[in-house]
Amino acid sequence: MPIRPTETLHDVGEFIRQQRENAQKSIRDLARSAGVSNPYLSQIER
Repeated sequence: MPIRPTETLHDVGEFIRQQRENAQKSIRDLARSAGVSNPYLSQIER
C-alpha cells in the first residue's frame, strides 16, 4: 500500500516537534535557527 504524502508530512512534523522538545527549544528558537517564521514552523509541526 503506497504512503500518502499527507501521512509523510505529518510524520516529518511530528519528528521535528519531538526533536525540538528533546532539545528543550521553543518554536521561536528553532524557527530563528532554521531561518523560517514561527507560524511556518508551527504549521509544519501540526
